[in-house]
Amino acid sequence: MITHKSRKQSPVLIAALMVLAGFASRPLTAHAQYESPTDFLQIDTDTAETFNDGTTQVVYIPTPVTIRTDRATLTAKSAVVWFSTVEGSVLNRQKAEIALIGDAKIEQGAIARSGDRLFVSAVITGPVRLTVETRRANDARQTDLYRTAADMRPVVAPDRGQVDNVLIQRPWIDASNTPPATQPSIPVTTPKSPVRFFFKDAQTSTATPDGNIAAILKGDVTLIQERPSGDIIVLQAQQAVVFTTVNDFANLKGGAITSLQEAVTAAYLEGDVRITFTPAAGKTKGGAEQRLLAEKVYYEFATDRAVLTDVILESTDPRVPFPITTRARTVRQLALGEYKTEGSVLTTSQFASPSYSVNSTKAYLRQYDKNDGYGVRTEFEADNATFRLFGVPVFYLPRAAGEVSERGLPLRTITFGGERSFGVGVATEWGLFETLGRLPPEGLDASYRLDYYTDRGPAGGFDASYKGGFVTDVTRQGWNFQGDFTSYLVYDDGQDRLGRERARLSHEGDVRGRFQWQHQHFLPDNWQVQLRAGYTSDATFLEEWFEKEFNDGLPTNLSAYAKRQENTEALTFLMEYQVSDLVTTADALQERFPGDGNSFTDKPFEVDRLPEVGYYRVGDSLGDDQFTFFSENRLGGLMMHESGDDLSAYGFQANAGNDRFASPGIPSAGYTGTSSDYNIRGDFRQEIDYPIDAGEYRIVPYVMARFTGYTDSPGGGAENRLLAGIGTRVTTAFWNIDDSAQSDFWDIHRIRHVVEPELHLFASAATVERNDVFVYDETIDGVSDIAAASLVLRQRWQTKRGGPGRWRNVDFLSLNVGVTGFANQPDEPENRDRLLSATDDERIGPLNAEGFRGLFFQSMPEASIPRSNIFADAQWRVSDSTILLSDISWNIEQQRLATTSAGLLVGRGERVSYFTGLRYIGELDSTIASFNSSYQISAKYSANFNAAVDLAKSSSRSGSFNVVRKFDRFYLSVGAYYDAVEDTSGLQFSFYPEGLSGVNSGQLSNFAR
Repeated sequence: MITHKSRKQSPVLIAALMVLAGFASRPLTAHAQYESPTDFLQIDTDTAETFNDGTTQVVYIPTPVTIRTDRATLTAKSAVVWFSTVEGSVLNRQKAEIALIGDAKIEQGAIARSGDRLFVSAVITGPVRLTVETRRANDARQTDLYRTAADMRPVVAPDRGQVDNVLIQRPWIDASNTPPATQPSIPVTTPKSPVRFFFKDAQTSTATPDGNIAAILKGDVTLIQERPSGDIIVLQAQQAVVFTTVNDFANLKGGAITSLQEAVTAAYLEGDVRITFTPAAGKTKGGAEQRLLAEKVYYEFATDRAVLTDVILESTDPRVPFPITTRARTVRQLALGEYKTEGSVLTTSQFASPSYSVNSTKAYLRQYDKNDGYGVRTEFEADNATFRLFGVPVFYLPRAAGEVSERGLPLRTITFGGERSFGVGVATEWGLFETLGRLPPEGLDASYRLDYYTDRGPAGGFDASYKGGFVTDVTRQGWNFQGDFTSYLVYDDGQDRLGRERARLSHEGDVRGRFQWQHQHFLPDNWQVQLRAGYTSDATFLEEWFEKEFNDGLPTNLSAYAKRQENTEALTFLMEYQVSDLVTTADALQERFPGDGNSFTDKPFEVDRLPEVGYYRVGDSLGDDQFTFFSENRLGGLMMHESGDDLSAYGFQANAGNDRFASPGIPSAGYTGTSSDYNIRGDFRQEIDYPIDAGEYRIVPYVMARFTGYTDSPGGGAENRLLAGIGTRVTTAFWNIDDSAQSDFWDIHRIRHVVEPELHLFASAATVERNDVFVYDETIDGVSDIAAASLVLRQRWQTKRGGPGRWRNVDFLSLNVGVTGFANQPDEPENRDRLLSATDDERIGPLNAEGFRGLFFQSMPEASIPRSNIFADAQWRVSDSTILLSDISWNIEQQRLATTSAGLLVGRGERVSYFTGLRYIGELDSTIASFNSSYQISAKYSANFNAAVDLAKSSSRSGSFNVVRKFDRFYLSVGAYYDAVEDTSGLQFSFYPEGLSGVNSGQLSNFAR
C-alpha cells in the first residue's frame, strides 16, 4: 500500500481532485429555512375598514399602522391585509397577506428591511387582534390604495425557493402549495451519474482488492449525486473512503473515463453519517424525502444498496406534519425505500426514547407511494414484535405485519376510565378509511367506535360527515351541502343512574342504541333545506349515554325544514314527526298527558308538525317611509305526540322507602288540556309602527292585531281568538364628557357618561282566554291580553385605553336599572306533582312559577312572562383582563328576591383564566357558588379545575379536575369528576394522537362515550 499523508506529498492528485470535483472547497448552496408560524397578530391604527371578498376577510387601513407578530414588527403609512383560512391546515390556521405602502419597514430581530412598498405573508396559529379608534364596515375595493395593494399581491402562491419577505411559512402548513413527492421506491438499477464530493483533507490508496484507486476523505465530507430523474442523494460524514473504477490516473486524461466524479461507484462513511434522499421538485407523484442517520455506512451508488449501523431512518412527506422514524442496530438497504433491519424500533415519535413504538428483533420495511393521496406508506413485517409505551412493553406478538401511512394511524382516540354507573371502561375511535387503507371520496370522513364497560357491556358505533358542492354552468349559482350521520349500539347489562332523586333503571342484556342523520343544503335562488332523521331505542338511552345531546340538542325525530329568504321576505316549511314514540329532549319531559291519579303514570309528549308553513315580512316600508310593517303568518297541522312510556320509565318514581322522589317540573305546553288529535292552527300577526322624531326623543307608536284559529280546543270544537294591542316606545340619549378625569391606577383617561332612557307602554284585549285553547307553543298559544309598562335606564361610562398611538374607546362601566309592571295577568301553570302529592317534600318543587322573575319582550309584548319586577345588571371592566359582573331581580307581587348573581372574570394572557361567582334563586332557596379555571402550566402541561357548591344545603354539587400532558406526537389527559345532581363520579385517562386523522388539542375537551 502506498499512502500519501499530506497534500505536499501528492500535489498532482490533490489538484486533480479539486478541479474535477468542481472546486471542492466551495460550500454547498444554502437552502431556504422557513420559520415557524406566529402565535398572534396585532394591528394598531386609527382607522380601519373591513369587508369580505368571497371567503377572504379584508382589513383596509388608510392611516399609519403598526403590525406585530411574536417576533416581527411591521410599520407603514397605510396597509391592506387579507385573511384567509389555510387549506389543508391541521390546526385551522389563518394566512395573512400584508401589503405595506408608504415608508414601509420590517424589523425581525437584528434584521431590518425598508422601502416604499413591501409585501409579506404570515401563517397565524393564535388570535388576531385589531385595536382601532374608528372601525366601520365598508367595501374599499374601488379606492386607489386598495388597487395599489392588490397589484402587489401575488396571483399565485410564492415559490418556496424564495424567502424574500416571507415571514412565516412551512411547507406542511399549506397542502395546496406543497411540492409533490417522487415515484414509488422499487429496486431498480440507476444509470450512472457523477458523484461530486467536498472535503477538507484527502489521501489516496491503490490497495483495494480489485486494484482500483480509493480516495480517503476527511473533515466535513459531503458526497452529492444528482440523477437524470432529478432526484438528489446527499451523504455527509466526518470521514469517508470513496471507491472508484480508476486504477491509473492516466485514465483521467482522455480515455473512457473523463472525470473522477463519474468513476465513483461506492463509499464507506464513518462518524455522524447523514444520508438524505430528496425527490425531484417537478414531479407530481411518488415518494417523500428520506433521511438516515447512522454511525457507519457502506453505500453503492449504482444499485442503492447499503449497509448501515446504529441507524435512524426518517421518511418525511411535506403534506404531513411529522415523519415516520425507524431506529435500528443494523440496516441493510436493498434499494431506495426497502430495508432489512436488526434490533429495530418503528415509531412516529422524535424522542430518543420513543413515547410509543413497535420494537422487533428483525424486520423488513418497505416505503412506497400508491399515488392515492395517503402519501408514503411504510409496510413492515416484524419478528418478536412488542408494542411499547415509554419503553414499557404493553403487548407482544411473535410475528406482526402492518402498514403506517402519513395520513394517519387508524386509531384516533383511546380513553380509559372508571365511572360509578359504567364501571371500568375503554372507549376507542378508529378511522374507517385508514383501517381499510383506502382514500375516502373528497369531502367524506368516516369513523367507527369500539368500546367496552365492565358494568354495562360491549358497545360500538359508526359516524360519518360529508360536505360538497358545485356551481351550475347556466346560472353560475352554488349548490353547497354538508351533513353527518351518527349511530351507537350497546349490549347493556347495567343500571341507568339519571340523578340522585331519580329511580335506578336496570337492564338485563338489552340491546339499546340510536342513530341520527342531519343534512343541510344551500340551493340557488336563496333557498336552503335542512333534513333530520333519527331513532332511539328506549326512554332513557339518550339521557344516560349522550346526556349533553339530550339536554341541549334537537329532538331525535323525522324533520324537514325549508326556507327562502330575500331582503325583508321569508317563506318557510316545517315538518316534524316523532318516529320513536318517545320524548328525546329534556325540555319536553315536563309536558305531559295526565295519567290515572298518580303523576308517575303521566305520559310526556313532543309536538309533531304535519306540516307547518310560514310567511314573514320584517321591516317593510309603507306610506313613503312613514310607516314600518311587520308580518308573521303560520298555518299547519299540530299534534301532541304522546310517549309510549309513562314517567316511571323515565326514572320519575318513588321507591318503597320513598327516598327518591323527583318531579319533571312545571309544564310550558299542554297545561290547558291535552289531545292526541290532529289540530289545524293558523296564526297571523300584523304590526304597523309609526316612528316619530321629536327633537332629542324618538317616539314609535304602534298597533298590532293577531288572529289565531284552531279546529279543536279543550272545550271541544273549533276556536278562534282575536287579540289586538296598542303601544308606544319612547327612547332618547344624552351624555356628558369629563376630560379632567385621569387615573393611571384605574386606567381612566377622560370619562364619557351616556344615559339612554327607554319607556314602553302596551295594552291589549282578546276575545278568548288562554285557558280556552290548546297550548303547543308558548309564544303563540300562550299569549294573553295583558297590559304592561316598562321603564329602563341604561347607562355607560366610557374611557380611553391603550396608550399613545393605540387609544381606543372602552365601556369600562355599565349599569342598567329597570322596572316592569303588568296588569291582567293570566293564571300560572301549575306543577301536577305538587297538586297530587300528599307531602310538602321540597324535591317536588314549587306549585307554580309566580315567585320567579318576569320578562318583558319588546318585539312581542303579548308573549311576555307577566310578573312585575324591578331589575338591574352591572358590569365593571376593571382592566382589559378583569371584569366584575352582577345582576338582581325583585318580584314585586311576591315581595321577594327572585334571583341575584355576582361574578369575577379574570384572564392573564394566553395562559391563565378563571371565573368565580355566586348565584341565588329565591323560589328554589338555592345559593350556588362556582369556580372555573384554566391554566397553561408550561408548553407541555395544562390544567382545568371546576367546582360548584350549594351554600344553602352546605353540600358540593359538582367538580372536575383535568391535567393534559403534551408529548411529541400525542396528548395524555388524566381527570376526575363528581356530579351530585346526576349522582355520578369517575376517573378518566385519555390518549389523543396528534396530527393523526385530524385529531388535535382542540378536541381534548370533548369525550363522547
